[in-house]
Amino acid sequence: MAMNLIVAEGLCLLGLALTLVLTWPAPPWDRLQFGSVVGMVVAPLLFYPYAKTLGLAFDLFRPVEPGDRADDPSAEHPPSSPQR
Repeated sequence: MAMNLIVAEGLCLLGLALTLVLTWPAPPWDRLQFGSVVGMVVAPLLFYPYAKTLGLAFDLFRPVEPGDRADDPSAEHPPSSPQR
């Protein structure tokens, strides 16, 4: 989730800065204001599937630790309630 926001908002900021640089003598402030708000809402929604895929891919680089798998007998389980 954090990767989604960081990348999407970074792209919006990059687009805002690029627009300001390219139109500097007279930037369209009204379009920039409304366009940035729309971009900040739409970009995370459009980037979400890619961020989810990248997050799962980065999780593959983490080494497997004991107890990661549910069927591992060495996994710590909460104590069961005593039976009467």
